[in-house]
Amino acid sequence: MKINELHLKEYDKLQNEIAQILAEIGTLERFAVLASGGFFSWSLSFTGEKTGAFCLSYFIPVVLTLVFGFMAYGHFTRLQLIGTYIKTKYEPLLNPEQSETREYGWENYLENTLKGKGSFLAKSRVWMWFFLLLIDLAIGIYLMCCNCNQPALNRL
Repeated sequence: MKINELHLKEYDKLQNEIAQILAEIGTLERFAVLASGGFFSWSLSFTGEKTGAFCLSYFIPVVLTLVFGFMAYGHFTRLQLIGTYIKTKYEPLLNPEQSETREYGWENYLENTLKGKGSFLAKSRVWMWFFLLLIDLAIGIYLMCCNCNQPALNRL
């Protein structure tokens, strides 16, 4: 097998990995939203006496959002590594006529178009995680203050 064939196979594998990582990030985003909403719905349906431990459980969605967010950040970091690798290793191989004044390939195009500003999609996903975290905190504090009868908890 020629070295070019090996490079093309690895390039295809990297493209497949990119697609899988993007799908996993989307799944983590959906799970974070559904887990938060599901937990708050369940906790509001609870009619028994709400003890201190139960009241502190209102912050489980915050913890879940942080965990899912760190997992998504790890995937995003992996995407950046793959993008850098493709740009430095494969774009020169796939575009031998490339020069310093004329660059080809998606990674070069994206970098030149955004000029270091980052994409709107990536920024909006980061803001979605912060928004979800703030909403979870606000709902947790609100529910704890309204539903818990313990004076120490009501002072928060």
